[in-house]
Amino acid sequence: MVRPSALKASLTQACISSRPLPFSPTIPPDDANCTSDASFTLVLQLSWDRAWMLDPICRRWHAPVSAAIYVPEPDEHKFNPGSVGQECVHGARFHVEVDRRGGPSTYPVNRLRNAALSQVRTSHFLLADVDHWPMEGLAEQLQATAEKNPAQFASRYTAFVVPTFEHKDLSACDELKDDVPAMETCLEDFAMKESPKTFSDIKQCYLSDTCIMYHEAFPYSHNTTNYPLLFQNPDPHYIRMYDCIQSERYLTYSEQRIRLPDASTRTGTDLAAP
Repeated sequence: MVRPSALKASLTQACISSRPLPFSPTIPPDDANCTSDASFTLVLQLSWDRAWMLDPICRRWHAPVSAAIYVPEPDEHKFNPGSVGQECVHGARFHVEVDRRGGPSTYPVNRLRNAALSQVRTSHFLLADVDHWPMEGLAEQLQATAEKNPAQFASRYTAFVVPTFEHKDLSACDELKDDVPAMETCLEDFAMKESPKTFSDIKQCYLSDTCIMYHEAFPYSHNTTNYPLLFQNPDPHYIRMYDCIQSERYLTYSEQRIRLPDASTRTGTDLAAP
């Protein structure tokens, strides 16, 4: 995946789990015609100004997408819902939330995430930030991995972590930091041109030291993945099982990122990683 806002390229910092229950039986499942018991939806939450990312994401992710989009009322006239996700042709559900509360807005990350999750109609979902772009073929690889590891994917109490990468050099657009529109254009252009697209691209980027482990300064947040050995494993469907992450308290913005695995721990969820 790629994180254009910070020039970060990655596979994904994502968690794969079973779909939330109950779900409405009146909406047909996106996986109705799948030949496997496991199928996957990419779950995203985002602000309206990042909605342009949905098309390049869907060019890489060939499976259903569920996204919740946040629009502050002052920006409502700038956002055209009909233009969103034109290339999401494998099934897409978009929830648009217009914030009419007035005053300074607080991004409701947990509510948006839950709104996107409520739209999932496949057996499993991949939860990620919108600025983490999946490599091309990730949906197909997950499908093949599920077919080779049916027991692990059959349990709704097992979550899987997909490894994440970012660009090592984050300075490409720094000279434009005082011109926000120009910097955003620069970042978008960088994301479209420089983001590793395939597994081979990511491997080359990592081995050349152009890409590094996502949030390398905080290695314990990604210590379920052995990055140096990741590309040496001949089996692309290999997974390792771990006890679920334990958390004692929540801090700042990380609170929403910890709540999900912490809640999973309380329900007996296992954690799996490559």
